[in-house]
This record gives sequence, C-alpha cells and structure tokens, in this order.
Amino acid sequence: MNLKIESWKTILFWGSLWGILEATLGWGLHLIHFKGEAMVLYPFGLFCMINAMQRLQGGAKVVMQVAGVAALIKLVDLFLWPAVPAYWVINPAIAVFLEGSAFALFCYYGKQGISSIAIAFGLVLATFFVFRGFQTAMDALTTTNPDVHRGFSAFMMGTWVWKSFVQGLMIVLIYKYRNVLQLKFHALRWENSLAIPAFLIAVIVTLWVR
Repeated sequence: MNLKIESWKTILFWGSLWGILEATLGWGLHLIHFKGEAMVLYPFGLFCMINAMQRLQGGAKVVMQVAGVAALIKLVDLFLWPAVPAYWVINPAIAVFLEGSAFALFCYYGKQGISSIAIAFGLVLATFFVFRGFQTAMDALTTTNPDVHRGFSAFMMGTWVWKSFVQGLMIVLIYKYRNVLQLKFHALRWENSLAIPAFLIAVIVTLWVR
C-alpha cells in the first residue's frame, strides 16, 4: 500500500512540475508573443515523463498518468470561466495530454525494440490531426476560437510536418538517453515530500498567471 502511495506521489510530483513549467515559462513566452512555445516546452514535458517512468521502472502507463496530471492542472482555469474563454483552457489541456499520449505510445513500441524517428514522427503528426478533430467536434464550445474556423491549407500541413519531425526527434533522443537524463539523488525521498506542495503550487501559479 505504501509503495503504491509513493508511486502516485512520484507521478503527482513530475506531473505538477510539468504544470508549473507550462504555467510560468509558457506564460513568459506568450507574453513576448513567441509563436513556437510548444517546441520550447515539450522537452521539459518529456524530461518530466521520462524521469517518472525511469524512477518507477514503468512504461506507457506511467507516462500517461504524468501527462494526465499536467493536463488536469491546465483545466483548473475553468474555474475562471466565463471571464476566461473555455477554449483557452480546454485546448492547452488536450494538447498536453496528446503530447503525453504520443510519447507513451513511443515508449510502448520502444519496449518492443521499435524506436525509430519514423514512428515518433507519425505519432506526433497523428496528434495534430486528432487535436484538429477535437477542435472541430467541440465547435459549439469554441465558436470564438479563430483557429477552429481557419481553413485547412498546405501551409498548415507543412507546419505540422516540420513540427512533427522536430518533436519526433526530441522524443527519440529523450528516450535513447533516458538513463543519462534520470536524476539520481535520493529521488523518491524528495519527490514524496514535495509532491503535494508542488501540485498546490502548480494550481496556484496556473490560476495566478491568467
């Protein structure tokens, strides 16, 4: 029982750390109108997921749980609705969860000995299509979101392709060097102690930076 609680605290800590980085660094990048914030933030998310996975000697399930925590933290801004449009909250949360899903599937294939850039590229590209489909399906909630009504174009597809390649390369490298990137120092001790405070900080910061 204690081991299970410790495992959940590890997941909560790394998911919360990802949430804190999304809220603080993401807010800063948005403030300076930096258009490629996802490309900057994604490696931090991968770092959090791979550390939890390595720490618990887990796989895709652990990765998805960390991504779930980070996405849940994003959703706390729904408490600010209608002052904050729903799509400002839901879209980033879904994006984070899809990023985690792509990495989780790659880790699953990696356990089978399959970990090529082509698979990573395909998984990331698929998340763009799924995200676009989600936006379309939720159109009733996001009618003020200009991205939903922006027509599909060759430029958009080209953007998805190069972003998928870059993010796919990140996935391959993070997975390949997962043992090097894992933090080693008495990890479980401070993860267990800081899990709940980190989650509370993530929630507060996410609400505050709005």
